Amino acid sequence: MKALNRILKLSLLLCGFSYTLLAQQTTFKYKSELAGVDSAGYYRINLRPDLTAKAKTDLSDIRVAAPDGGFVAYVKAGDMPANSQYRFVTFPQVKTKDKQDTSTVFVVENPTDGPVKQLWLKLKNTAVERHLTLTGSDDLQQWFAIAENMNLGTAASTDDKGIYEQQLTFPASSYRYLKMVINNAHKSPVNIREAGIYTYLPVKPQYVMLSRLTFTQADSPNHVTHIYINFDEAYPINKLYIPVKLNAYFRREVNVYTQGKSPQWLTSKTFSNEDEYINLSVRAKSLDVQIINNDDRPLPVTHVEAYQSESYIIARLEPKKIYYLIFGNDTATAPKYDLQFFTGKIGNHFPENGHFAIEPNKAYQTKQAQPVNKKPYLLWLSIAVAIAILSALTFSMTREVNKKKV
Repeated sequence: MKALNRILKLSLLLCGFSYTLLAQQTTFKYKSELAGVDSAGYYRINLRPDLTAKAKTDLSDIRVAAPDGGFVAYVKAGDMPANSQYRFVTFPQVKTKDKQDTSTVFVVENPTDGPVKQLWLKLKNTAVERHLTLTGSDDLQQWFAIAENMNLGTAASTDDKGIYEQQLTFPASSYRYLKMVINNAHKSPVNIREAGIYTYLPVKPQYVMLSRLTFTQADSPNHVTHIYINFDEAYPINKLYIPVKLNAYFRREVNVYTQGKSPQWLTSKTFSNEDEYINLSVRAKSLDVQIINNDDRPLPVTHVEAYQSESYIIARLEPKKIYYLIFGNDTATAPKYDLQFFTGKIGNHFPENGHFAIEPNKAYQTKQAQPVNKKPYLLWLSIAVAIAILSALTFSMTREVNKKKV
């Protein structure tokens, strides 16, 4: 009987928990199924413009719904470490006429704009001891000493990568060319594969084109050209490209406004044949780009392109499971997950994943269709009835067990 009571309590608990999880999804208007994955891990889920147009501007209403009705923790692109990547920058090798009978000579060009104070050599694994001299030059003719008799290390016995990395540290040098001379003392030379530095490089922002737009050009009598741009939805917009078909130099001032009864000024810039891009940050369905012509003729605008910044979230997904993105809740706030504290430990390169067509969230539609006078107590009444039925069954089974004992 104790086991039966435990099963009864567990069943009720699971029913209540499942209802709570599913109830969380009823406040979101839209959903979109994620593509399946082949292996468990963290994935970069790219958010298409048709999704960001229906979500909140800050994307705080996006949730990743799991098969059990709960939500999967995720982090947005802006929550990841600084927008840079740690990369190895290879210095181009320069061939010279240096004699290499008793030494290994390796010359590289510094492609950076500033001085360097360290250099990494990548060599084929070696267990020999050599000394290296480093010199610098700006013309490949006259060389100047930077560091002498630098010890060249050896690969560890456990190194199975086939490549050994040696770090050279020296006073900051701004020479265009760096020459490394390794004294082999009539012995076999070492094999230097490349040289360079490890550094943090900024990652250029990526954009997604907004394809569903139309535009018209209107030249007003006050020497202002209006480019009216219209979209099918109110998209987040971060860049405009307005190419001008004119075989001449031009330089005009441009102002960008929203359209409507109360136009809002967004940005201004100098528009020229050398820069036909306009950066901005707005969520709008229509724009009015005003080009100030002064006494020049209106510019012939051939077409217009609009872009929004690439948006994505990172979440852990598992194979053979169906996940959904749900969104479209103006009152939702950004979720707080433990994952935000471990962004530096989940890696910096993630397989890309996407989502399918957007559709109405049936859970939201069902909730909205409920009669206005329906009260919450009906839910609790239903639960009470279920408890009563289960209790009656338990009582009946208890009586049967007692009869058998008699």
